[in-house]
Amino acid sequence: MITTNSALIVDDELFMRELIRDILKPYFSDINEEPTYTRAWHTFETKVPFLVIIKLNLDPQESFQGLKLIQSIHKMNSQGHIIVISTSDQNQMRDDAYHSGVTAFLTKPIDTPTLKSLVKNMLQESQGQFV
Repeated sequence: MITTNSALIVDDELFMRELIRDILKPYFSDINEEPTYTRAWHTFETKVPFLVIIKLNLDPQESFQGLKLIQSIHKMNSQGHIIVISTSDQNQMRDDAYHSGVTAFLTKPIDTPTLKSLVKNMLQESQGQFV
């Protein structure tokens, strides 16, 4: 069952996980961080967070693994939200992400007001769904 006060951050850079955590603190009481897709999957299965923020890498193989993770998360938790963060704004990567079930696609550097606005909107739209 989805945990509405929970978020999962998947990024291989500690600095980025900490930055995103600070942005999410006002909205979520349970924020988990993972540096790899494998560890993220395990955390997702045990926590089932409302929001997953996941970095897609430029490396095609890693991005493929990331998209597979997104597809699996979306299939298990269609009421949750997934935000992809990437260092690249390649149209193909963006399209693949949206077709995999992503709610939003952001490029680095992260624009804090944009991320906050996305999170607020997701939470407002979901009110009443989980009562």
